[in-house]
Amino acid sequence: MYKVVFLLSSSLLLLTSCQFGNSENDSKLTSLLEADALYISNEEDLMLENEYYNALIEVKRLYPEDLEEVIVLSNEDIVSIEKELLVKTYPTLLLIDRNEIIAKIEGQNEKTTIINKISDYIETK
Repeated sequence: MYKVVFLLSSSLLLLTSCQFGNSENDSKLTSLLEADALYISNEEDLMLENEYYNALIEVKRLYPEDLEEVIVLSNEDIVSIEKELLVKTYPTLLLIDRNEIIAKIEGQNEKTTIINKISDYIETK
């Protein structure tokens, strides 16, 4: 009898702790999706990263009201939610509208290409 009670209690405790981890990930994801954009870096190729940073600075100058909050993260920051964000290539810029990812720019891109893609997103928003 004690074994059954112990086994059930242990199982319940294990299941409850697993649920808590998912809740924490959901909360983190929800919080991140409130931004206008997420920039995710693996910090390995600074020249490649530089194109994105320069493009973001230029877009912020061109559209100061439309891209107010950009959150910069490393790939280590998003390990627990990487699958939900569908990030496989770095760097990645996710453009967000109403808590939904609506555009993704990833990998090697020139500054002008990044600016054009972000501008297209802003102008159709």
